[in-house]
Amino acid sequence: MMGEDDARRLDATGPLAGLDDRQRGLLASALLGASAGSGGGAAPVVAFLSLDSADPSLMSRADVARLLAHLQAHDPPALRRAYLALRDHPAMVATLGGVFAPARGESDTGRLGTAPMPGPGRGEEER
Repeated sequence: MMGEDDARRLDATGPLAGLDDRQRGLLASALLGASAGSGGGAAPVVAFLSLDSADPSLMSRADVARLLAHLQAHDPPALRRAYLALRDHPAMVATLGGVFAPARGESDTGRLGTAPMPGPGRGEEER
């Protein structure tokens, strides 16, 4: 049976397939840098996830996908920092698509359409 982290990792591998080695290294560098910004440097995350390499240029697609899935599930602010680090690479952001999209409920737009709009017949009287 597949766990939630496994499903996220599978979701992350699709967009990574479209990245060349240089782009994958840029993404890995941004993700490691963002996770290091969470305190303690990147070493704890690398060890926790049992990544094959701590060097972004040597990380496999599987390692990058594992790191990406981990940040999606456990450190959304770090994922946001990684996205901001990549914003100067629009082709990367376009290739990665919705990987950096906030999860429902984490965005200020996540509740759009869930609350009734005030207006005639909806709690306000017609004038």
